[in-house]
Amino acid sequence: MDTVDQEVLKQLSFWLEDNKRCWLATIVRTFSSSPRPVGSLMAFSDGGKQVGSLSGGCVEEELCRNLLNKKIPIPPTIFKFGINSEESARLGLPCGGQMEILVEQISSIDKYKEHIQTILKSIVNNQCIRREVSLATSEVLEFKATAEQRLKTCITLSDTTFNHILGPAFSLIIVGANQVSSYLAEFALALNYRVMICDPRPDAISNLHVQGVEVIQQMPDDFILQKKPDQQYAIVTVTHDPKIDDLALIEALASDAFYVGAMGSTRTSAARRKRLLNMTLVDLTEQQLDKLHAPVGLSIGSKTPPEIALSIMAELTRLRRDQAETLL
Repeated sequence: MDTVDQEVLKQLSFWLEDNKRCWLATIVRTFSSSPRPVGSLMAFSDGGKQVGSLSGGCVEEELCRNLLNKKIPIPPTIFKFGINSEESARLGLPCGGQMEILVEQISSIDKYKEHIQTILKSIVNNQCIRREVSLATSEVLEFKATAEQRLKTCITLSDTTFNHILGPAFSLIIVGANQVSSYLAEFALALNYRVMICDPRPDAISNLHVQGVEVIQQMPDDFILQKKPDQQYAIVTVTHDPKIDDLALIEALASDAFYVGAMGSTRTSAARRKRLLNMTLVDLTEQQLDKLHAPVGLSIGSKTPPEIALSIMAELTRLRRDQAETLL
């Protein structure tokens, strides 16, 4: 499944091949509440066609009107929305919400076509890429980037240059096939995660029915070791079986995954931590163990499998937003 960024960039590429005049809009700053995060993309073409989302409200319509009336100049331009309560209400922004959007006119000349294709190829190849835009000349360049850079600072903006790090979908490895993992997978897919469910038990795997998920019947610790997760991965264990979860957690905590969580009560989590530290054949440090989110998920009083899954995805979302320190 394509990420939202891929959908926008693919449609932009199609328009460029048809020699249409296009614009690419990126949210570069938000203040207070905002319907969409920094880095969100939307593309427009002549005739008012659009793909992606900036607000889910009237911001897109206003930008489109400006485009069709030729009010947006050729150099990349920043537009501010929600600068007062009246405008926020008119545009459907949350109370106090403000956003700044950079709009670039993208022409069908070869350098822009190649630029968009290079970005799409990097994403397909599971690589991060930084696009650099000169605000004065509209010149565009591409540079390699890391998952860590993308997670921490996806957007930078100065008086002269705009940088945006894009990459593949974030990945979620779920250890254990059960009701919680099914709901967790569904929520994660809706949030554009690539989802893998790993469980060595054939009976558990046979009862799993979630479309769009990669299912692996294997010892999860072996699978995690093979995948070598980087900071675009989150790993969650949900089996309640220490023979499966503990070994998976050892490999997960030793990896670069940006999130490692384990389902269980506060008492169960404390016993697990003590058990992991006491494993004589495992060189697991206190610092590595401190990465573990256990009990997993935000504390929302969740009891049922869908509530537990919701709390986990809420914690993942909050963590990603907290770590996305935009340096502007």
